[in-house]
Amino acid sequence: MSVALGQSVSHDSDSIFYKLVLQRRGSYCYELNLLLLDALMLLGYHARPLTGHVLKDLNQMNTVHEHICCLR
Repeated sequence: MSVALGQSVSHDSDSIFYKLVLQRRGSYCYELNLLLLDALMLLGYHARPLTGHVLKDLNQMNTVHEHICCLR
C-alpha cells in the first residue's frame, strides 16, 4: 500500500514497528522479517537475515523474486 501511495518502504526498526504494530498495517517480507529479527535479538537469540531468490520458471532466469528470512 505504501508504494501505491507514493511512500517509501521503511528500513529502520522504529518506522517498521510503528507501521506494523501501532498502525496495524501489512508489509513486505523484508519489513516483517527485520522486525522479527529485532525481536529475536532482544530475546537473546543470535539470528541473522538471509535473502533468497525464487524462480517462477527455470527456463526464464529473469523471473526472479526476492525474499528474506531469519536464520538462527
